[in-house]
Amino acid sequence: MAQFNVALLAKQGWRLITDPNSLIAQVFKAKYFPESNFLNTRLGNKSSYTWRSLWAAKGLLEKGVIWKVGTSSNDIWIPDLNDLKLSVDTISAHYDKVAELIKNPERVWNKEMINNTFRETEATLILRIPLAQEPHANFLA
Repeated sequence: MAQFNVALLAKQGWRLITDPNSLIAQVFKAKYFPESNFLNTRLGNKSSYTWRSLWAAKGLLEKGVIWKVGTSSNDIWIPDLNDLKLSVDTISAHYDKVAELIKNPERVWNKEMINNTFRETEATLILRIPLAQEPHANFLA
């Protein structure tokens, strides 16, 4: 029962992320994370029982949530990258969006550009990422 309860609380946390315009999401955001989002919150002092319960289930959400990479900026988007950041010497000022590494309308990686821009290990990891058939913004799944 305890695990089921945590799963239900995590589902409510997911709703805070996916439906930010709901009344409850707006109330929690205003009170507990006005400058951030649910996944980047800290518990803080004098939190309500409801908030502490939702926050306790956040860890379960963090384990299961992934980013679907789209056309937005270069945040952490490469799976299995050990240090979670690209090496500074490989980041080119010319490419600040993932979309610039994708050939359109074919929707395939621009292998030549990737191999010339990133270290070999990073390029291999990037080229393993499957691409969606239609361009979209980054989103959590």
